[in-house]
Amino acid sequence: MPYDPIPDRWDIDTDVVVVGAGNSGLPAAIEAHDKGVKVLLLENNKYMGGLMRASGGFMFFCDTHVQKKLGVEDHIEWGIEDELVMSDFRAVPELVRTYVANGAETCSWLERLGLTWADKLTNGDWGAGARRDRHVLRTHFAGVSSNGFYPGGFPDGQNGFALTTVLEKTVKNLGIDVRFEHRMRRIFREPNGPVVGIEVETPGGRINVRARKAVILASGGATTNEQLVKAWDPRLVNDAMYSDGLPYMEAMGDAFIAGEDVGAGLSDMSFVAFLPVKFGSIYYSLSQTEVEEGIKVQPTGVLMTAKNEGYQRVILVKNDGTRYINEAEATHKNPDIPRDVNSVPPAEYPEEPFMRKFLALPNPKNVWAVLDDDQVEALGWPKDQLNDPQPLRGRGLDPKSVAVANTLEELADKMGVDKANFMETTRRYNRFVDSGVDEDFGKPQPLFAIQKPPYVGVKMNVIRHTPAGGIRINTKAQVLDRWAQWDGRKAVGIDEEAVIPHLYAVGEASAFVGFRRAHRKTGPILTMGRIAGLAAADEQSI
Repeated sequence: MPYDPIPDRWDIDTDVVVVGAGNSGLPAAIEAHDKGVKVLLLENNKYMGGLMRASGGFMFFCDTHVQKKLGVEDHIEWGIEDELVMSDFRAVPELVRTYVANGAETCSWLERLGLTWADKLTNGDWGAGARRDRHVLRTHFAGVSSNGFYPGGFPDGQNGFALTTVLEKTVKNLGIDVRFEHRMRRIFREPNGPVVGIEVETPGGRINVRARKAVILASGGATTNEQLVKAWDPRLVNDAMYSDGLPYMEAMGDAFIAGEDVGAGLSDMSFVAFLPVKFGSIYYSLSQTEVEEGIKVQPTGVLMTAKNEGYQRVILVKNDGTRYINEAEATHKNPDIPRDVNSVPPAEYPEEPFMRKFLALPNPKNVWAVLDDDQVEALGWPKDQLNDPQPLRGRGLDPKSVAVANTLEELADKMGVDKANFMETTRRYNRFVDSGVDEDFGKPQPLFAIQKPPYVGVKMNVIRHTPAGGIRINTKAQVLDRWAQWDGRKAVGIDEEAVIPHLYAVGEASAFVGFRRAHRKTGPILTMGRIAGLAAADEQSI
């Protein structure tokens, strides 16, 4: 097949090029280096860690020394079965077996690098397993470092930042060559042959990098690339949706675009992203800022959960100033949907009724949660931050997503909703509170009136987060060649499929965990990154 011509000149010559310095690229680079090959690690952003730097750092591992220490019985076959159930059996069984069976070694490997494990495991309550009769605790967390090797860790928080620090320090101590603000733009492949290098955009211009052994694509998903997201699910691009990496990093889907150009195929892009709701903020996390400045970490946006009756204490109004939903639907879980983390709000899955109704609204999706001062007090929302929203501090409240007013008329103006409809909506809702019956949507008790100023509105923003699809790979993380599918009259296992020689993909650049996986991907991603680094180092040089 025709590809871009191979360059006549290479600006950099190395053994293994790793594209992306996140939680798959860092382990890949470390393992390849430790096998004695020359590694070049390229990162489009200005620092290592990628999205993991601002993540909760939930790590799924199975049958580990940490579990044994805490008296938790687990087995590899249990883990495989549970992972398949959670993916609605849409995950590739060979890949599931690979990351489950190798996860315990990754757990030990991280400890050897300097990570301290917390004496705590969680998320055994979601009813995993085809038998639905076991509740194995498998989510591992970084603990507080006993010698100050890294910040954060359970119970201090920011486990993702703690993990990033361990990997980043390892890369620096090993002397691995890292280049920031280097973005891959093309992959060079010999016609029907191996990948030989990449083109890279740098602050000084474009350069060509030769990879004698392999190119490992570890550049993440495409949550920042609205054109790609729109191609997969048009509902997920609108005025109220934002990328999970912002404000720190972009995930532009470079691996997808460049990979397809040389014969890679994508798998299962139907679940584009998990959709966390952030009332009043446009950011998924501010953990990097918080940790670096020594501030106590707290979630972005104001807290709205079933536990604190958040959705009972507000009404949700859309752009025309009217309600459109029973707000309590945000707390109703569909028992037919397995969840990787039991605590994940049901509002945040795109196939749940609450989110489906939001996505079906016409644009602009100008939806606001409205409440009065009594309810702000009851929910413990930070009044100082509501009155002075700071996008990069505290709860990361966005000035355009927060409105505070002494009258409901003024509040409607600040929210940009139809004033006449909004006034009638609040009057009607207050009558429902008095009667105890929501005649419009059947919202259950308790109901709370909107009557005491100052009144507050916080915009409902949604974050595109943790995509599940990506480039098809085998159990060594080698990229499968979609051209071979022309002869696919008989299905074969992924390890029998033809590969694109010397090309690997890991992390959210690859498809390995199956449909609907929102959390606990960090452990499998780390494991697949290690596997790719080891396999790439064993390639014959070209």
